[in-house]
Amino acid sequence: MQTFKTALRILWAHKLYMLIYLISFGALMLSLGISSIIAAGNDTNALSSQTSGISSSSAHHADSKLPEANIAIINRDSGNLAQGLRDYLGSSATMVKLQDTPQRLQDAIARNDVDLIVIIPHGYAERFEKAAISSSTEPSSNGSADNASSQSSNATMPLADTTVSYLSSEGSLAKIDVNGYFSELRTVLASGVQPDLPSAVRYVVQQSKGSNLSPTVQVLKDAADTGKSIANSFGLTIKLSIYPIFMAMTVCISLLIGVFNAPETRRRLSASSVRSYALSAQQLLGGVSFGLVCWALYYSIVLLAIMPFNHAFSAISMPAIAMVALSQLACTLVSMAFGFMIGQFRTSTVVSNAVATSFGLILMFTSGAAFDPSVMPQAMVTLGKLLPGWWFTASINNALGMTTFQTPSPSAFGWLQSIGLVALFGCVFVCIGLAGGRYRSTHTEFGMANRITELTEQ
Repeated sequence: MQTFKTALRILWAHKLYMLIYLISFGALMLSLGISSIIAAGNDTNALSSQTSGISSSSAHHADSKLPEANIAIINRDSGNLAQGLRDYLGSSATMVKLQDTPQRLQDAIARNDVDLIVIIPHGYAERFEKAAISSSTEPSSNGSADNASSQSSNATMPLADTTVSYLSSEGSLAKIDVNGYFSELRTVLASGVQPDLPSAVRYVVQQSKGSNLSPTVQVLKDAADTGKSIANSFGLTIKLSIYPIFMAMTVCISLLIGVFNAPETRRRLSASSVRSYALSAQQLLGGVSFGLVCWALYYSIVLLAIMPFNHAFSAISMPAIAMVALSQLACTLVSMAFGFMIGQFRTSTVVSNAVATSFGLILMFTSGAAFDPSVMPQAMVTLGKLLPGWWFTASINNALGMTTFQTPSPSAFGWLQSIGLVALFGCVFVCIGLAGGRYRSTHTEFGMANRITELTEQ
């Protein structure tokens, strides 16, 4: 086993490549995937709290509640009409005090200090009450840009002046609530529910206390949807591993093969009493051991990330986890086969790094790991299907039962087909590497025939 130990020492001597490609890039991809797993897991915990009777809506209100508008109400009239409007909007908006001067009002709008200004003109309450009792015309507040159209369509109803900040969408929404206030007042007065305006104002404000002008919106997911979300995040994390694993395996294995294929090393191995197939088997065992350790560590980290959110395999079943593990193992072995192929051509370290980085990016962006294939150009989809990365991600989709553009009908048989294609790519890489190595060793311009001849003559 001396050759096996030597192979491991060679890999350890070049641990900088493992640090750069496997640890650094692997940590980056793991952080992206695990953050998605944690987000999906938090949704699961929230769902569990809701189903057990524990209200979790307060944790979501801050995110889902409609934004409050800053409203200034200028009362130039007597009575409680303006105060009623403040009470009516109090639960859905923030009241802002402004001095009733033209300069201050203009500055507030120009500097976006307020979203909406409502001005109750002098004598407005009396005119509104008379018009509401004598007419059922729908009132509305007029903005600075549509005074003429509002007055023509509501000629019998007095209009409160409103000005909306040009930068504010909240102000436009708040104006709808203002119109609703005056509309309810008109309805109460016109129907005779209340005899006068002060009573109508109190009635409308009291009724508004039982309603919510700024409702909260909360999207609830059932357990099946949440389980799929965790499975999707788990699959995404494994898919992203194609980039660091492919680069690390390609560079390290090609470097290992290149060292053993060096002319001096080959002469020493040829003079050894150990059979050549035993030496090759030990080299292969060293490379495979390195790949298995890297695969086991990466997959273990991902499993630890989903363990808190996969109690009793509720979100992802044990067979699915095993199938995904085999898919990633196949990807690791294919990456090693590609590195073996590069090493057989005796490329330099610079070339090996360049090929690994470039081809790794191509695999990630054409496989559907970086983004969904449904948004990819057709040329990228066609290219992806000619590479092992596409079938690696398709095998994960089939294993987890994920219906995507890539796998419209996921199944165990589909997973077996995809994993078989991935393995076939590995066999092709090994065959090309063996053919390339044989060609170099049998041709004088590539092999050692000239050097051996010189040594024999000496």
